[in-house]
Order: sequence, then C-alpha cells, then structure tokens
Amino acid sequence: MKRKWLAIALCTACAALLFSAPPVLAQGTKQYVVTALLAPVFENLKTAKPAPKGGWKNIPADMEVAAMLAYGDLVEGRPASKKGWLALTGPEGELGVAEASALTSMPQYEAVDAKSFQVLEDVVPHLLPGKRPVSEFHDFSLPRGAVVTVEGRAKDASGAAWLLCTFGTDYLSGQDEHAGIAGSDRRAGWLPESALIDLAASAPDLSKVEEDKLSYKDDAEREGLLKNGFYVDPRPVLQKSLNEDDLVDAYNAIDPLTPRFIAADLPLHAFHLYFDRMLQKVEEKVLTGRTFELLAAINEAMKALPQDLESSELGRDAASKVVDYLALAMHLLTNGGSEIHDGLKPLAEGIMEGRGMGQNPFTEMPQDFTLFAPRGHYTLNDDLKVYFRTTYLLGTPFPLDTESGAAATMLLCHILSVPEVQEKWRTLYDPIRYLVGSSNVNTADDLSAALKPFAFGDLRNPDKVREIMEALDKAGKQSAVQKLPGKKFAILPRRITFDAMVFDALTHPATGTLENRRGLPDPLDVMAVLGSPRAREEVAQYERFENYSRNLEGLRGRWPEYRGSADGDNVYTSWLDALGAYSTSEGSEQFFFRSPAWSYKKLTTAEASMAELKHDTILYAEQSGAEMGSGEDGWEAGAFAQPLPRGYVEPEPKLYRALAESARRTLKFLTPMFPEEHEFYRDKFTQFAEEMETLAGIADRALEDAMTPSDFLAIRDLRLPSVLPEDIYEVFGEEAQNQLRMALVADVATDASAGLALFMGVGTPRRLSVYVNDRSGGFRVTEGYMFSYYTFTQPLEKGRMDDDQWKAIVYDEKKQDELKQYLPAWHSKLHE
Repeated sequence: MKRKWLAIALCTACAALLFSAPPVLAQGTKQYVVTALLAPVFENLKTAKPAPKGGWKNIPADMEVAAMLAYGDLVEGRPASKKGWLALTGPEGELGVAEASALTSMPQYEAVDAKSFQVLEDVVPHLLPGKRPVSEFHDFSLPRGAVVTVEGRAKDASGAAWLLCTFGTDYLSGQDEHAGIAGSDRRAGWLPESALIDLAASAPDLSKVEEDKLSYKDDAEREGLLKNGFYVDPRPVLQKSLNEDDLVDAYNAIDPLTPRFIAADLPLHAFHLYFDRMLQKVEEKVLTGRTFELLAAINEAMKALPQDLESSELGRDAASKVVDYLALAMHLLTNGGSEIHDGLKPLAEGIMEGRGMGQNPFTEMPQDFTLFAPRGHYTLNDDLKVYFRTTYLLGTPFPLDTESGAAATMLLCHILSVPEVQEKWRTLYDPIRYLVGSSNVNTADDLSAALKPFAFGDLRNPDKVREIMEALDKAGKQSAVQKLPGKKFAILPRRITFDAMVFDALTHPATGTLENRRGLPDPLDVMAVLGSPRAREEVAQYERFENYSRNLEGLRGRWPEYRGSADGDNVYTSWLDALGAYSTSEGSEQFFFRSPAWSYKKLTTAEASMAELKHDTILYAEQSGAEMGSGEDGWEAGAFAQPLPRGYVEPEPKLYRALAESARRTLKFLTPMFPEEHEFYRDKFTQFAEEMETLAGIADRALEDAMTPSDFLAIRDLRLPSVLPEDIYEVFGEEAQNQLRMALVADVATDASAGLALFMGVGTPRRLSVYVNDRSGGFRVTEGYMFSYYTFTQPLEKGRMDDDQWKAIVYDEKKQDELKQYLPAWHSKLHE
C-alpha cells in the first residue's frame, strides 16, 4: 500500500486535463467522457499502444504512460494526426494522446451554475444521458439522501431530462493493493432529473421529522428521531483501547461517508484537555520550583527579623507559629524529607493521609483533612501530589480576629514586603490570579499598608494590639466564598469563582433556615444563574427554601457586572461565560433545536463542561461550604466516490468564539512561563483558537442556511489539534491508557454539618444522532457524540473520590447499572 500515493500523484496529472464546469472549450476541441474502463494517455503517437480486443482491463506495469484515465473522466480533445486517436489538451497545451474508441463526445447540454441537488431514491449514475450506467464497471449507486453537484441538463432520446453531476474517485477501491488507481476528481455521471430535487428551490419542513426520510439503527433511535429530532444512545461507548481520548476517538471513528454532527461537547472537551495538561506542565516545570524559591526566600528573611519581635510573648508565639507553618510547608514540599518537631507530626500525618478530622493550629479551627487529598490531575505522580498538598497548606487562612492570628499575619505581611520575597510571591500569585481569579481572603496586598504604622514592639501593648486588629479589620475584606467566620489572611489564598459564589449564596445560611436547611447546592443553580431557561425550570423546586428565589435573581443581575470586573478578568470566568452563551442561545429553527429534550442535551453538555472546569482548577478555586502502488503492478480503474457527506455543526457560534477567546487568554498566561517560540501547548491553543473561529463561521452559516461545500468538507475532515499530553510517547500501556480515559470527578461543595460532599462527574461518550433538514444539505441524519454527566453526594467519612476511583466504576462493564444511581434526577428528560 505504501506506494499507492504515486498512483494518485499520476492521476493528479489528469487535473490539467480537467476544468471547472462548464469548461470553455479551445477552438477545434470538444469535450469527451471516457466510456472505457481504462484509457491510458501516451506522451505521443510513437509511444502509443492500441488497446487489446475488448479494451484495457488492466495496464501492464512496464507500459509507459503520461497519465491514466478511467470511465467517467471528463477531458478536452481534438482528432490527432493519426486516425483513431485524440490529442488531449489543457490550459498548458498538448498533454498526450489517447485512443478515440475509449472516449465519447459529450452530448450538447444546457450548462448551469453549479447547484446542489438531493437524491430522492437510490439511483445509478450513467456516463451519458440514459446510457452506460457505471454499474457496468463497478457496483456503485447513490443512496437516497445523497447530495450531488449539478452542472448541466440534457434530454435522452425519449425526451426524459437528465442532470450532469461530477464525482471524484474512490482511491481505496482497488482490488490489488500494489496497483495504481486510475480516475480523477472530475468524473461525469448523469442522473434522471425525476430522482432529484433542487435544494435551493426546496422548502424544508422544519415542523416535523418525516419518517420516510430517516435512516436509523433500531426502533429506539427511530422513535427518538421522530419525536425530538435527535436521539442519544444510552449505552456507554466503552473502547478497548484509546489513541487519544474516548470522545476524540469516537469522532475519528465515524465513517467518512456518514454526515458528522460536530456537537459543542467536542471543542469544550478538547479545551479542557489542553487546559488541564498545560496547567500540569506549568505546575511541574515552573510553579513547584517557584514554591521552593518562595519558601527559601521567606526562611532567609526570617533570619533578619527585628529584635523587638522577641520582646513580647505574643510576638514570640507568632514567630513560633510562622516557623512551624513554614517547616510544615517545606516538609510537604519535600514529601516528608525535611524535619518537623513532634508537635506537628499529627497534623502532617493527617494531611498526608487525606482522611478524617483534626485541629489546625494555624486556622485555630477544626481541619477536614480530606481537603488535602490530591484530586484531579494531581494524582498522576508524586511531584503533583506534593505540589497539591503544599499549595493547599499555603492557602490555609490565618484569622484576623484573634490576637495570635493577627500577630502571625503581621509577621507574614512584613516578610512578604521584603523585595526579594515579594518578587518570588508575585511569580506564584499573579499567574493563578489571571488563570482562576482574585483571592477569596486577604493577602499582603490588602493588609500591608494598614500595618505600616505599627512595629513588632507594639505587640507588648494590649491597646496597640487592639489597634492592630482594628486596622486589619478595617482594611481587610470578608471572604466572598464559604463565608468563613471573621476575616482571614493567607499567603496563597484560594480564589473566588462566580460559580462558587452561586453555590454559597444559594445554601445555608444565606438560603434556607435551620429548620429548612439547604446544606448543599445543585450544580443546576449555576446554569440557572447563567441564564439557562431549562435549568431555571428545574431549580424551581428549591423555591421552598427561604430566600432562594431572591438570591437567585440577585445573582443573575450580578453576573454581567462580575464578568466585566477585575474579579472576572480571568480564564476561569471566560470559560463560564462560554457556557452561559451556550445555555442562552436560541437562534436555530431546526426541529431538533426546538425540541424540549434538546435543552436537556445542552444542559448535560454545559454541566459536564463545568465538571471539567471544576476538576482542572480544584486546587485553586475556593470550594463552597456547604498509506498506498506506484503502478509497478499495473493499473486498475477506481470506482466513483460517493459525494461529500453534508454534516452539520451544533449552531452555537457564540460558544465557539468564546472558546477561541478563552484559548487566547490562556496563551497570555502560558507565554511568560515558556517563552520559546514553539512551545507545545502554546501551539495547541493557537491552533485551537483558529479552529474555533472557523467553526463559528460555519455555525453562522448553518443558522442562515447558507452552508457551503467547503463547510461540509471542513466538518468531514475536522481534526482538532491532538489532545495527547506532551510527555506521552507510548499510549498502549496500562498507565497511559488510564490517563487517556476521559472520565473524571470533582468535589465542588461540602456540607460539614451533614458530613457530605457534592460531586460532579463525567463518564464515557454517548452516540448522538441528529436529524437536519435545510437547503444547504437537504434532509439527513447526522452522527456525533456527547458527554455523559453525573452528580451525587458521598459521606466525607468515605473520603473525597478521585479520578482513579471514579474510573474504576465508569469503565467496569459490570458496574453500569450501579453507575445509573449517579445520574442527575432530570437525566431521563433527555430521552423523553
């Protein structure tokens, strides 16, 4: 197979013989169609060889030819100097000679501008109007629903009208894998006009799905298509091995002749994979090292503290607490390699185990150790686990409303104001701020100015201590998420995200009462606030909780302002904004789009993408509390190729443009980290943004029913930049296969009082069939894939589920019934 490409290259020499229709014929020439199986083109009459009796069935490998034609090829020619031969010409002059008996002059026909017609019944093309069906050569017919390009019209001897269409060549149709395939990308096929409909003059009925126009695999699919215009196969797509990813591989496996439906799920999922793997690289290669540098700089600065810090018990206690805090951070960052005193060991052990509860001397509050359990991509290797635990500790908040907490904050703010330390801190704090958001609690940026009037010696004076605490309270802000008691300070705080604000505002104590308590949110709360009408209907059940409706509407009003604020100027918010645009679009008139069930498809997609967002940023975002012969072995004629399938794209141009913008935002974060010109993920995000702009343009034209052949070609050939991780070189090992599996889970909220955590999860893909009917591509059933989505609670005593534990359920064929219990309550409406 490996040299078959030369056959194609030789056939491209035929391209010089071919013209866009209708051709402008040179003087003295005529248009011909090849009506023999094969028609070799010789360089001149001296080298020309006549065909054996019955014509060429195959061409010997040692016969020299300039090009090879096959039945149906359209060429321009005139009689050669030798009778029985034609001289073929093209734009560049003489091209060669071919035997006249292998070609027939085209009948006169009325040329028309290229137009799309749809086949209404299975039909076999003819090489001439009513004559020479191509079935004489190959078993080929056009199936009902195929769309062809018509370039001319003529009548046969009986007066019946025929339409001239052009076809390509199926270069994979050869019987001998070493033989060259003859045939060009412009071959004539006449079809009876009675079997076709002019799409431009058609009036698609968008009020229903016409059963006689359907293709389907089983009765369930038929019923779903008839009722809703689309069907989601509930059976999981479980693949034995993966090349890149479950969803990406499923799309790549769609037959090229099947019209593809590019669902929004594919680009959303691809963006998650680029983002998550980019972040993993940044953390391993940049941020971990910067964390070492920060801790080293802080420890160095600790050696030069003013002597008056030791002049008070409160100062000495603050210094001791900060020393312990830094020692524990370095202990975690070295994976237990640095020493800590015995008093810290129970805390360190609880953090390393990631289970149970204990007391945190820094927060002066009970500590849920499960929050230190690495989740998300942080379970992939020990380095990421180490980074997770350390960064989580550095986000631990010190209280400002206790003397010891205020003194420790004063000391840490002093250290962080040292230029060398400040520089190291900014290299960690600022990038994550741009990526995820502003800090949920106070940082040195918020408090240092308020502490300038005070000295460490003031810690001896109770009145001054009260002034320090009052100054911190005045300058400090209340946490926006989790509503922690009192104001707090952290070195590297977790970040405010709008969805966490939603969760917080719609759970107790802001929503509900002690008697009618709403301890955990519903992920649908976020989509309702972002504007999804269907989500708003689904969350109406929560209006039984006091203040739910009022708080929900308040959040809906706040969202536009938040998007444009400094707090919303980050990649995380742009991802949420993309989901908001997706949730509120209502532009398409296609039957499937207007089906009530489609809104649940969109809800599934949006929630699953949000689960991926929460998974990717679980460390930083604050959680709510609650190939082919050369012709060496001869030539054979290639069959006609089926026309280009008319696929479709989920008509969501705003979403695709928002994803392009999110990719460009991510590039701004990534470029300073890896300034080299061709960094792996920079190239991915650049290409992805370009693909999203292309997809948005196609979606615009889909909404206008103005899709073009190039759009359909782009849909058929869409291959997003590879989603494989940068450092994976062999994908078929067990560890690599597990990494490529798309299923993931993230805990998104906690109800400490009830001992419960709320999870959002993504499973394996589901096959999606969508009926489309428009003037651009006619009626057709397109095929794509979409997310599966889950949400559930689990007792904290079981720990916080990670990806490996979730995958053990999702990919076990024997646990598919168990998996159903994790589906959201509204899931069944996707199939109603």
